[in-house]
Amino acid sequence: MNKEELLTLYDKLKTIAGRSVDGKKFKLALDSLSGMAYIAYTFGFYISDDEAEGILKEISVHIKKHKGIDKIKTDAHRCVMIDSLSEYHGGLTVQYLRAIKAAGWDVLYLSDTNLNQRHRADLRKELASNPKLKAVSVPRSKRGLKRCQFMYDAIMEFNPDNVFIHIAPHAAYPAAVCYALPTGIKKYLINYTDHSFLLGTGCVDKSFEFTNYGVSYSWRFRHINESDMFMLPYYSFADDVAFQGFPDIAKDKTIILSGGNYWKIIDDDDTYFKMVKAILDRCPNAVVLFAGAGSEKPVKEAVDKYHLDERFVLLGWRKDIAELFNHCDIYLSTYPAAGGLMKLRSEERRVGKECRS
Repeated sequence: MNKEELLTLYDKLKTIAGRSVDGKKFKLALDSLSGMAYIAYTFGFYISDDEAEGILKEISVHIKKHKGIDKIKTDAHRCVMIDSLSEYHGGLTVQYLRAIKAAGWDVLYLSDTNLNQRHRADLRKELASNPKLKAVSVPRSKRGLKRCQFMYDAIMEFNPDNVFIHIAPHAAYPAAVCYALPTGIKKYLINYTDHSFLLGTGCVDKSFEFTNYGVSYSWRFRHINESDMFMLPYYSFADDVAFQGFPDIAKDKTIILSGGNYWKIIDDDDTYFKMVKAILDRCPNAVVLFAGAGSEKPVKEAVDKYHLDERFVLLGWRKDIAELFNHCDIYLSTYPAAGGLMKLRSEERRVGKECRS
């Protein structure tokens, strides 16, 4: 599909979502919003969508509210972290779990995913390390408005003072739930993907940002007042994960590390791949190793198109991300979208070297 076709599909899904709410087909509405947002996020078309936020707000009206909602008494030392990502090495999940633990608050960790999956073993261990934490995973059997109702009820029954929102750009279900929460509960957005489209920004009270870039986008496009943003300029965390090695093709080569979500290196002009080809043509002893995740098809097509062959290697999702930087020679940023975690990891490494020299 080309850009025009994708934008047409984006608008069509948003229209379906609006009409589905009118017909009380909430699952179709939420799934359409998720699909619409995924397109905007993946291809970098928009940063926010006021019409989509309005549809989410309409859906939230149909979530059954608890009685006495305006007079609910909350405990300032109780909070909820609602997480649609739930990845140990992804987003800011672990950083905020540890911050909440250090503060000594009681916390409900509400996951919109299956926490029992094998690849979430490290996260389950992290959750279990806090005796004041209760973890709840939304059952897969809960769909449509019932899924929203489950999350809403879990939050309200925990009776928090604050809710920390750590959701994917296309997470329509938790976004709708956050619109339904009473004003007495303060909602803080953990803006871990500050450079991309994001659903649910219209219901937050405060936003945690980690780059000036994100602050600018939240003010210009997400309509968040500057006074309601907190700049917390940290992202990655140290972890004792041993180096998992590089492929044999990298032996005795100059290793150029790059990485992030695959969509960040896709544009109409193949700019990133032209840049990689130019670098590799001038440096016959170099290889580019790319750590990340996403749809591999467009990446592999570009690799074939520019005859990069085995000199551009996809490493996949790596837990030993810090060690990748310790074992590479050069870091190459993604384009047209710059990296978040990868970029800051490279800056940490540079600063660390300067401090040691």
